[in-house]
Amino acid sequence: MTNNVLTNTITMVSGIAQLNSSVFTITNPTNGALQRTDGHFVGQLNRALTNANGSYLFPVGTPSRYRGANVNFTDPVTGYTGLTSNHFDIPATSQVFPANFADNGIPLVTTFDNYWKFEPIVSVTGGTYTITLDAQLNTSTLAGASDLRIIKRADSSSPWALFGTHGSANFNVGTQTLTISRVGISGFSEFAIAGSCSNVARVSQVPQISQVGLTDTLQVNLNSTTYSWFRDGNALQNTTKKLKALTKGKYVAQAVINGCTTDGSLEFTFDPTPFVKNNLASGLADGNVNLYPNPASEIANLKITNFYGETVKIELVSSMGSLMFSTSKTINSDLYEEAIDLSNLSSGIYQVKVISNKGTFSSKLVVVK
Repeated sequence: MTNNVLTNTITMVSGIAQLNSSVFTITNPTNGALQRTDGHFVGQLNRALTNANGSYLFPVGTPSRYRGANVNFTDPVTGYTGLTSNHFDIPATSQVFPANFADNGIPLVTTFDNYWKFEPIVSVTGGTYTITLDAQLNTSTLAGASDLRIIKRADSSSPWALFGTHGSANFNVGTQTLTISRVGISGFSEFAIAGSCSNVARVSQVPQISQVGLTDTLQVNLNSTTYSWFRDGNALQNTTKKLKALTKGKYVAQAVINGCTTDGSLEFTFDPTPFVKNNLASGLADGNVNLYPNPASEIANLKITNFYGETVKIELVSSMGSLMFSTSKTINSDLYEEAIDLSNLSSGIYQVKVISNKGTFSSKLVVVK
């Protein structure tokens, strides 16, 4: 959709207007210039405001969900201006919450994974308003909706703050829509819906574990900076998105999203044995892959033959599943040798793997210091 300028009125009946990098501008400054039965814009919507008074609708959202906003001026804007609106279906960047941030005793520590941004085209004079956000969620259950609040910040480098007073918050189970308002606000910037981990996390995605190809690597589908892994109820020393599953068992993962730990994933029962061709303590003995010496102290030598033209991945993994060494090589000769540096490793049992289209060749390596 290209840039469009509307000088009259528009009534949205259904459908989604995908703007991409384009802008839809309504230059008619009356609050009734845009009416909506259904449908919304995905992208930037601009509306003119001239001595604005009353309610102005901004029907924005995602390709699949309505995330509209309504700005109801109780103190009119003086003079001419315009207001740009946009909804972002990602967590707000650089989130900073003041210490003990709360509204009437209700703690606010995290936000939903989306936010709204309003910017005046010309500086606004006056214009106290009530803002109402309609957030269609991906859940039919939302406990504690009354404990959610609209928060505001000047820009991405500023901390979240409370402006005005809380209006109301209600969740419609049928439409899966949270409607929440805040009264007595002035100035425009970024808005989000905040709450505690207990109520915001209820609509966050639950992690899912999957196997990476035909390997013994498991991964979580959610993007985060911190993860927790468990096998048969016991915590593993791995905080990354991927895990080398060296032992048969039932695996569960959690992720930290916006400062809150998600619920645990469904159990993923996994047995790495079918994906390992050999597991011999004396060395990788496929006849084409050999590891020596074993035990080793400073250097372990890996000799690979008859892999000409293959791309292989060599990994050294600790007994707790941590990746200690990894490299990928394309074999351009009948014989390839790799010296694995063990000088910074502690004594213990490790696993050396050679992964290629021929399969995964694995061996225990005993490191003795």
